[in-house]
Amino acid sequence: MTAHDGRPGGRRPCRRAWVGRAALAAVLVLTVVVLAACGRGEDRPGTVSVDPESSTPSVSGSGTGTHSGSVSGTHSGSSSGTHSGSVSGTHTHSGAGAGHVEPKPAGAAQVNVTLKEWAIEVEPAEVKAGQVYFLVTNAGPEHPHELVIVRSDAGPEELPVVDGRVPEDQVEMIGEVEAFAAGTQASGLFTLQPGRYLLICNIVEGEGEHAVSHVEEGMVAELTVTP
Repeated sequence: MTAHDGRPGGRRPCRRAWVGRAALAAVLVLTVVVLAACGRGEDRPGTVSVDPESSTPSVSGSGTGTHSGSVSGTHSGSSSGTHSGSVSGTHTHSGAGAGHVEPKPAGAAQVNVTLKEWAIEVEPAEVKAGQVYFLVTNAGPEHPHELVIVRSDAGPEELPVVDGRVPEDQVEMIGEVEAFAAGTQASGLFTLQPGRYLLICNIVEGEGEHAVSHVEEGMVAELTVTP
């Protein structure tokens, strides 16, 4: 004889409990599958983190494909291929900052110089001896440039060049306006004696066969100083 609990339905409560547990297990499995599918997104490994003090997420890792948008608020556009870390490509050289312009002193002669790839323009090309104020514009469009003033009777093609640079200890160097970024201006004030001068950009960018010598590319100009 089989024992019963004396309640209508016999063993039905046990069956109901088993069915409830099975349903709960099915819901949990379905939840895990959905979360895993959402987490995969695109097949690109990487991590996304959010600075608690900023609402802008940062993304790290590598990926393939084509994307558009902005990176750190400074780069926009689209790129394709595999990349990691910072964005690379065409950019202005960050090694030189914007130029600085000082006011022209009263009584100084002014020479306007334009530096660009790959030439130096001087206006006027003749000036009287004494204090000479150089207002220098880097017209770029990409590279930093400098202005080095050399006193020399040699022609532009006769300057000594070693590894793409004019050795400043082998010429009579008067002074320089240090390298500054494209699209900006700088100035310099020098006392010049009568004679012939060469204005050069003595920067070399890159190394080996990829080196670019600004002076060898043609960034040389003449200036005559009269009594």
